[in-house]
Amino acid sequence: MEKLKQEKISDLPVKIVFTEIGVDWFIKHKKSLKRFHFADNTTEYGVKLENFSISLLRTMIHHSYISKIEISHIEFSSKHREIMDLSKMIVHDILYKQFDIEVFKTFINSSLIKRWNRMNPSKIIDENTTFNEFFVESMMQKNKDKIQQISKEIVTPILHEIEKSKDLTNKEKHVQADLSNLYLLHIRRLIWVFLSQFRNRKGYRTIIEEIRKALGDYLEKSKIAEYIGLMLMELATNAENVRFKKIAESIYPGNKNVENLIFSRQVREQVYAKLKERQDYLYLTWKLSGKSTSIGTENRLQIVLFNQEYNYTAIKKEIEDKTDIDLKEKSLFDFYEEIPGQKKDMKLGLYYLSYLQDACRKQNIRFDSYVGQLSGTDLTVITLNLQF
Repeated sequence: MEKLKQEKISDLPVKIVFTEIGVDWFIKHKKSLKRFHFADNTTEYGVKLENFSISLLRTMIHHSYISKIEISHIEFSSKHREIMDLSKMIVHDILYKQFDIEVFKTFINSSLIKRWNRMNPSKIIDENTTFNEFFVESMMQKNKDKIQQISKEIVTPILHEIEKSKDLTNKEKHVQADLSNLYLLHIRRLIWVFLSQFRNRKGYRTIIEEIRKALGDYLEKSKIAEYIGLMLMELATNAENVRFKKIAESIYPGNKNVENLIFSRQVREQVYAKLKERQDYLYLTWKLSGKSTSIGTENRLQIVLFNQEYNYTAIKKEIEDKTDIDLKEKSLFDFYEEIPGQKKDMKLGLYYLSYLQDACRKQNIRFDSYVGQLSGTDLTVITLNLQF
């Protein structure tokens, strides 16, 4: 995994749809929203940005302001790093929020807090406890040194394990160390205030150990972000190559070495010009659950790749010749296994898919994927669903 960058993404227009609280925030700040048509055939209100800052988008996602992000371009290869960063940032934020919730539950269900609640019935600490933000901020400042010591107390053993690991490269060790600190930064401030106040009480040590264990578990979960990013770029690259070959064949009908044309800058410019003229774009959409209260929809992420119907009919016919299965929708595994004439190229996709499925299974993350066609359009749709 690589450290997320905060650079701007240029020449990659993005459409953003906001949640209810996101819309409220925009209205309060007198920002206007416009109506846009999206690749999934929906029309929604949002904003369109020609370029944007990853750090700004991260802040809006963290505050649950965003429900959908869509980017479109004739090709994604030149934006490989930016798309990877965006995808990883979205997954990491979901995990940061989950970690904070788990730490809070660990804290309020601890023997220390249960004992406190029995002895202080008028000052019970539970999930409904609220404190004045000014009070919390003042206590954070007052106990700043204690909180830094507690943070080190939690993370130091984990950093030692990372440093001793023989399975990680130096680069990966740095990223794991950075992620360890980032997870701790996402613990709500109220917890730090309580920990600094209860530091010498019975049961404090158990809380620290359980937070440390949860941190170790979430560092493992964070590998999912890398696998998803790799899987996404593999799918996008495959879609690009299929489109490129079809257009190149139409421009050079007598050429028997279409594969070699991919490496020609002149040919690529001709193909991209043709795609732009036809408004033949690739679309990537991230659908976020936000602060949903519906059972089964919280911590859900859906990633969808839309592209023109260059290969779906060929795959469909290939499978039709072999079986009578329902062809409206098929698994991503079938997509890679059955696509004609590209077996060699598909091996990398199957490799990433296998790693992603295995990692999700180990981390109790529900993952499914499928390939289909959007009703009433000529778009092939590849969908990745994750329930964290």
